[in-house]
Amino acid sequence: MRIPRRRVPTLPPSPAPSASDSSGQRQSGTQKRFTLNDLIGAQDLEPKTGTLGRWRITGARPRVLLPYAVPAGWVRLELKCLITTPASLTIRADAGEGFEKAPCLKRIEVINEVEQVCYLRLPYPSVGLCLDVVAEEGEIRFERFRLKRVGPVALLWSACAAKLRLVRKYWHTGQALKTALRLFVRGKWLKLGEKLFSGLEGPTLEQSREPYDEEQAYARWMQERESIGYESIVVKPGSRLPHFTLLLDLAGSEGPLPRRAIQSIQAQSYPAWELLLAGVEGIHGETRDWIETLAAEERRIHLVRKCHDQTVDQRLNQSLEVASGDYVGLINWKDALPAHALSMYAQQVLANPVLDVVYGDEDQIRADCTRFAPFFKPAWSPEYLSQWFYTGNACIYRTGKVRERGGIGTTTHANHPYDLALRMTAAPCSVGHISDVLYHRGQELDVHPELLRDCRAIRGTPRVSIIIASACRQVQIRRKRDYYLLNCLRTIEKSTYAEHEIVVLHGENLQAEVAGELARLKVIQSSYSQPFNWSRAMNHGATLASGDYLLFLNDDMEIVTVSWIEEMLRFAQQPEIGVVGAKLLFPSGRLQHTGMALQKGRPVHLYYSYPRDHPGYFNNHWVVRNCSAVTGACLMTSRQVFEQLGGFSTDLPLNYNDVEYCLRALEAGFRNIVNPSAELIHFELGTRTPAVSPEEEALFQKRWGSWRDPY
Repeated sequence: MRIPRRRVPTLPPSPAPSASDSSGQRQSGTQKRFTLNDLIGAQDLEPKTGTLGRWRITGARPRVLLPYAVPAGWVRLELKCLITTPASLTIRADAGEGFEKAPCLKRIEVINEVEQVCYLRLPYPSVGLCLDVVAEEGEIRFERFRLKRVGPVALLWSACAAKLRLVRKYWHTGQALKTALRLFVRGKWLKLGEKLFSGLEGPTLEQSREPYDEEQAYARWMQERESIGYESIVVKPGSRLPHFTLLLDLAGSEGPLPRRAIQSIQAQSYPAWELLLAGVEGIHGETRDWIETLAAEERRIHLVRKCHDQTVDQRLNQSLEVASGDYVGLINWKDALPAHALSMYAQQVLANPVLDVVYGDEDQIRADCTRFAPFFKPAWSPEYLSQWFYTGNACIYRTGKVRERGGIGTTTHANHPYDLALRMTAAPCSVGHISDVLYHRGQELDVHPELLRDCRAIRGTPRVSIIIASACRQVQIRRKRDYYLLNCLRTIEKSTYAEHEIVVLHGENLQAEVAGELARLKVIQSSYSQPFNWSRAMNHGATLASGDYLLFLNDDMEIVTVSWIEEMLRFAQQPEIGVVGAKLLFPSGRLQHTGMALQKGRPVHLYYSYPRDHPGYFNNHWVVRNCSAVTGACLMTSRQVFEQLGGFSTDLPLNYNDVEYCLRALEAGFRNIVNPSAELIHFELGTRTPAVSPEEEALFQKRWGSWRDPY
């Protein structure tokens, strides 16, 4: 199955003229409304004859321009756009200094099609707006574009109407009014305004995201990293410096890039290395003459002859035979190494001599040596690697181990480094990660790979106990009165895994309709008294369950993937796995959960409210991946692990109990994963108030506030 491209690098700076320079004749005065007729293709776009708002992308930096002055203040943008490849639209406003200096007002992800109404605040008068299209190829078509200024009265009315639709949709009207009144009485005007305007773009609990310019952020990161500098290597008494061998296949190389790759190795601050060049006979001209002269002058550079007519694997294996280094690494002729790369590898190996594999982070480099598109990688993630080559070429392997495991694999040219990584880590080995950029790709990372399917099979037919706590209150679901619990149970009935049981913990006052349905489904039941403690209820449910695997589930869930139990169980059965989570969606289809991370000691949902099919960060939403925590709204763990960890912490009655359990699993030596192949819909916060008590916050921070998320 072909996987679509996950991302295209953010647009680089350019000397393109600003709106004020290129179209000043169209900016005399201001308009209140703008439509599709006002858009022009400014650069790297070829208009389709006879079709308004339709262009073919002809370059790497397509830009659509609205060359009219727009005053400071709020505007309402109504947009419908189709792009033939996954892309993003970045909206900027030119204050007269050019778009390259203008901040990003909004970024809109486009997976083939997007239809959106959004409100933008222009902090300053602009002489024009642009929509930068981050896509390398294909066609872009605007079917609708309406932009109009919004006055304060109309803005307030829209915010109030949107907020009313929001609270009615989620049946939170009374609760929202109480919150608003409390903020009003206490004089917290700013907080009240934030809550009021947070729903401007429609009735949804899916939070909006701040505009983010990846390239500018990375430029700042590089400046900060360079200001810190790099530590000198410390050699312990009795130890020696590790020696590295780099294998570079030059067959088919051309232009100045092979020279750049070789010179980047020569520029290493670490001296103990050798470079083996294969396939030199396949290149001609000045580059070959320069390489042969260099090899004659530099004792650490060697030519591996008589292999130009072999396959790439054969050439690299021939080089591997004569490698003298303790560790070996692969480098592509289009790529380059930063000057500190080998020094960082050496420090890691000296600090931990048992390491067999060490990998680092990487970025992309242009012909002019500017860097962008960084890939900051997680700590060792076996499940992630089993489906995608995330370690990349920024990796070294113990030479003896590579030879023991068959050398370079005889697979296709595109896959031989991945094949090596899989074989090196298939058997027990020690893997380390360096959190620093140690490799510069000369071309875009392969973002449409043949992602591997992890085909772990379920062993036997173990029983899975689905444990649900429910208030059993009547709510509105898709404009119909219903119970979250009954809606959830109806979708569980569609599950393809038969060997499961359901345990429901409910309140003392159970409605007859619900009681009858629970009896029909032969659900194991138990009531709880207030105040509700989720952790205590789940722990009690586990004692009632008879399954070897426990699946904790919220009542406000709908099953989308009928094989969801199998998708979670085949990983929960692995002895090294502690917790398995699923991909949760909002009723609108946008992302709610694909694993959680800890930022400054607080758990956060990554890519919260992004499109359902968004690939995430370097494909991590398309494959099973390792993570620090998953939500207790859908969490599977084996009974053995659950009992070993002592269940959920009852001193965290409502919040953080799921995350705390996951972190204890990591601390005990297990790995946690999230499997996007198991999809469910989550009516988040459908039955309780979104509030965290100060006591829970303080307790979680005391225990885990210093935890550094490895993923």
